[in-house]
Amino acid sequence: MCLSKLDEKTKEVTEGWKIFYRDMRPQFYCDRIRSVYGKLEVENPEAFVDSFPVNEWITDPQDIMLKDGHDNEYQSGFHFYLKKEDAEYLVRPTVEKLRKVKVKDITATGYTAFMANKSSIRAGVAREIYVIDE
Repeated sequence: MCLSKLDEKTKEVTEGWKIFYRDMRPQFYCDRIRSVYGKLEVENPEAFVDSFPVNEWITDPQDIMLKDGHDNEYQSGFHFYLKKEDAEYLVRPTVEKLRKVKVKDITATGYTAFMANKSSIRAGVAREIYVIDE
């Protein structure tokens, strides 16, 4: 997931929702994987979180600047949805699961680039994330 438009950073955000594959791999790898001659490969293995632990704080190992659709920069981190309803709208229950997360060190909030015919899906980016056990 990427942000298409930033809004004012909401530092008060402490919880959200994240979509994972059933084995706890992250839903989106887009900023961690590149295509080389049609083959996907990890560009920077040290900056790649392959599986998320539960009940444990982790910090994003990648530390780069990203841009929204209007060339506004924000620091990389774990992307998450601010509202459960938005995440539920996008989750594919046969292959993915929705998990509540705690977040720290918010770097940006805004609107997602993957809107799926919905223009008001808000998301956030946090340097630290904690996946709450079900």
